[in-house]
Amino acid sequence: FKWDNHFSWSYNGEMADAIKERVKAAGGSIVGDLCCRLAWEYTDDLDFHCTEPGSHGGPGGSYDINFTNRRQKSPCGGMLDLDANGADGQRDDPAENIYYADKRQMKEGIYTFKVHNYNRRSDGKGFVVEIEFDGQIHRIEYDKALRTQEMLEVAKIRLKNGEFSIIESLPSTQTTKEVWDLTT
Repeated sequence: FKWDNHFSWSYNGEMADAIKERVKAAGGSIVGDLCCRLAWEYTDDLDFHCTEPGSHGGPGGSYDINFTNRRQKSPCGGMLDLDANGADGQRDDPAENIYYADKRQMKEGIYTFKVHNYNRRSDGKGFVVEIEFDGQIHRIEYDKALRTQEMLEVAKIRLKNGEFSIIESLPSTQTTKEVWDLTT
């Protein structure tokens, strides 16, 4: 259901996923072996970053997915496909999205996800990051304001032997469970 306000509800077991729908409506991909979504409710230009492991150039031999290379596949197969309140224009329901379609293209190691406030334009605060892999959604909520140019590490994800594990920098809740014989 679509409303003209910011109220919503969640079915039992989080069957309705507002952030995933927000990304989909903005033209982002919600399908992949690793999907990471950022959402907030104000006009600041928050940017989502992912630093990949490996010898791809850049600082420390790593590659950083960010707004400067949006819609370009990274050396490990990842892509930022939405840059809300920045290059893709101002949105009432801003979201950014980094996804990896196929973990077989990904290099083993640690993937570090960060949120950067490129431009503080409001008195809004907080954001939500969802990290989805192996049918599970990890939800990270941050309730403070980021200053202009402040960057905050949100999570680290390890890929080892074809399996993901999350190393959390901020508190998380895992919302996946089985309800009515359906994995949510």
